[in-house]
Amino acid sequence: RKQPVRFEGDLYSPRWVRNRASKKEGLCRFCRKETWLCLKDSAYWYHVQFHHGICASNGRSFEKPVEYREESDGTIEGFCGHCRCWIQIHSLTRHSLTTWYHHAHK
Repeated sequence: RKQPVRFEGDLYSPRWVRNRASKKEGLCRFCRKETWLCLKDSAYWYHVQFHHGICASNGRSFEKPVEYREESDGTIEGFCGHCRCWIQIHSLTRHSLTTWYHHAHK
C-alpha cells in the first residue's frame, strides 16, 4: 500500500509498505531490483543510510566529499568539509561509499 512521506522532499521514508506490525516492510526506491526491507528491526534504516547515503533524521542525502584524492596504492579518499579529515572511501578490498556514509552519519 502507498504510504505518505513525512514532509515534502523526504527521500528516506518508503513510499510503499506491505504487511503490518513486526512484519512491516518498506520498498527501497533506490535499488534497481525490487528490495523489501523490514522496518521494525532497522534493516530498512541501515540499508537506506549506508547503501544509498540518505539520512533518516532529515530525509536528505549525506553531503558528498568536498574533494577526492588517490593514493599511490590506489586507495581513494574523500575530504570531509565538517571535520576537515581525509576518509578512505575506496580500496582494493572496499568498493563502496559505505565508509563515507558511516562517517557522514556521525
